[in-house]
Amino acid sequence: MYAAERDGVDTAERLIEWLTRRMGFLSRHPMGGVDRQDLGAGIRSWVLCPFRVYYQLDNGVVRIVHVRHGARDERAI
Repeated sequence: MYAAERDGVDTAERLIEWLTRRMGFLSRHPMGGVDRQDLGAGIRSWVLCPFRVYYQLDNGVVRIVHVRHGARDERAI
C-alpha cells in the first residue's frame, strides 16, 4: 500500500480503519454512488474525500473494486 511506504505502517493502518468505518454507508445505501459505466460494466463510484471508492454490486453485496486518491487519474483503475 502506497500510504504504508510513504507514511509508515501505523498511518496506513489508521487510514484503513477510517475507510472501513465509513464504508458502512455503502452497505446501507449501495445505490448512493454515481453510475460509472464509462469505467466498466456495473462500476459505481462514491466520493469519500479525499478518496474515491469504486465498487460493483454483486447480488446485493457491495464489492470494492478500487480506492484511489481523488487527485489521481481514475481512467487507470
